[in-house]
Amino acid sequence: MLNTPLCDNPYHADIELPALAAADREEQKWHAKLLASYSHWRER
Repeated sequence: MLNTPLCDNPYHADIELPALAAADREEQKWHAKLLASYSHWRER
């Protein structure tokens, strides 16, 4: 995974998707939802 910070978001990271998802927007959304399902909110 690449980590390319943005000026306004130093925690930004690039995510590599499978080749089949590169041109399929619905597949990209599916992967995004899957990643989001693994996340949880943490207090400071």
